[in-house]
Amino acid sequence: MPIIISNEGGENILKYSLGISTTTETLKLKLYSNNVSPTPLTVVGDFTEVTGGGYAEKPLDASNWTVTGKVASSNPQLFTFTSSIGQIYGYYLVGATSNKLIASEKFTSGPFNIANNGDSITVTATISVS
Repeated sequence: MPIIISNEGGENILKYSLGISTTTETLKLKLYSNNVSPTPLTVVGDFTEVTGGGYAEKPLDASNWTVTGKVASSNPQLFTFTSSIGQIYGYYLVGATSNKLIASEKFTSGPFNIANNGDSITVTATISVS
């Protein structure tokens, strides 16, 4: 499934791009464990963030991104687990200050079952505009 820009995330992007807001914020990359297929109406509260097993969200500041043409990609982010946590269905990007959902993506080849110490997932968030 392609990444989905949420309505509230799109609003934040537009405000910053048009100079209506001059506040930027670091994004947080989070993994989710419930079977959500994101839409533009999805909000942070629709996701169940992964817990346990050594999981920790990843901060993505400006240095974590590259932009080529109309595509922004994060550096690959490795999540390595220390114990079983079950299924991971996708990831979402949240504003670190606003706690608003910016974008989310359900893994097309997932969910991924984290069953053992040392299991890992690498996520490269990619956002494009048409």
